[in-house]
Amino acid sequence: MQNWGGGEEFLLQLSESIKDYEFVIASPEGNPLNKFKENRIRIIKINSLKKIYRSSGWNLNSFLRIIFNIKISTFKLLRTFKVENPSIVLANGLFAALYVLPSVILSGRKLIVVQHLIFNENSIEKKIVNFVQKYAEKIVCVSNAVKANVLLMMNKADLNKIIVISNGIILPEDEISDQKFNNEIKIGIVGRIVRIKGIHLVIEALKDILKTSNINLHIFGTTANDDEDSLKYESEIKDLIRSSELEGKVYFEGYTDSKEKIYSSLDIVINYSLIPEAFPFSVLEAMTYKKTVIAANSGGPKEMITDGETGFLVEPQNVNLLKEKILFCLKNIESENFDIIKEKAFKKVKDEYSIERFILNYTNLFNSLNR
Repeated sequence: MQNWGGGEEFLLQLSESIKDYEFVIASPEGNPLNKFKENRIRIIKINSLKKIYRSSGWNLNSFLRIIFNIKISTFKLLRTFKVENPSIVLANGLFAALYVLPSVILSGRKLIVVQHLIFNENSIEKKIVNFVQKYAEKIVCVSNAVKANVLLMMNKADLNKIIVISNGIILPEDEISDQKFNNEIKIGIVGRIVRIKGIHLVIEALKDILKTSNINLHIFGTTANDDEDSLKYESEIKDLIRSSELEGKVYFEGYTDSKEKIYSSLDIVINYSLIPEAFPFSVLEAMTYKKTVIAANSGGPKEMITDGETGFLVEPQNVNLLKEKILFCLKNIESENFDIIKEKAFKKVKDEYSIERFILNYTNLFNSLNR
């Protein structure tokens, strides 16, 4: 079963926000398909369009499974193209482009690939990027960090094909006011429970802090059900909590659909991924709700956050530095300076990541390809 993530959030925004075009989403069964239906977005169920999880690396079985799924998907997508007659096909991610590429080539459709991830330069994804970009009209990178990564992996880049359109966010309808703290300070991690999110590092950094204060950690998110390592990782986290005697201090909140419910309950939001994240929605959302944000100093967060001005950045995979930054934030969280930081963060989101800018950029892109 598929899970909801940043890529699905992007598709929902695109489908709901741009009124000049009609969208039909092809998706396997799972939470995303159900949520798209709830939002009255046209859906075609194609179960072979499964996400590709590679926690344990590539092997012959994974290659054969992907090839089989691509073959099945191609027949179903070609039938869909014949019925729906789309002028543009948007592949939501590099591996989605692999699934859709044969049907795009055979049907002569125009292809847009939206790249949400940052890959290792020496990975197999480098070959996929070079292959896909030959047939794509545009490769849309969700951040400058992604664009730099794509350019790094390309043997011969066509700069006219590569553009940056950041994801947008809908600002809360009600004015967000500064929160007044009660007896408890809540620290939150928001996102899927997968190893690369570095949840175990956050818990390591918080071990002593949680034991000696009125501070709790709340984890909003679920495992990736199709990823065995995700389930294993959740078990490891729970073992770490038990061995650290943190029961009653760390709460697994599961998936919560309401952003307001998540962020109104938190004081500090931490995004401390092991690898550079392209565009973590949780960072942007927390800034929108005027929360103190601590993030790894790599990838997209480096563009979203100016350290000490709109949030805080910490070098990746350094538990001691993360602990120091958390302690600093706890000490100063009710200060006037932190109120200013949160207001600046909100303004940055409003000025640079508004849904209006997102709509304009994608509308212009679609119009340019429809000429």
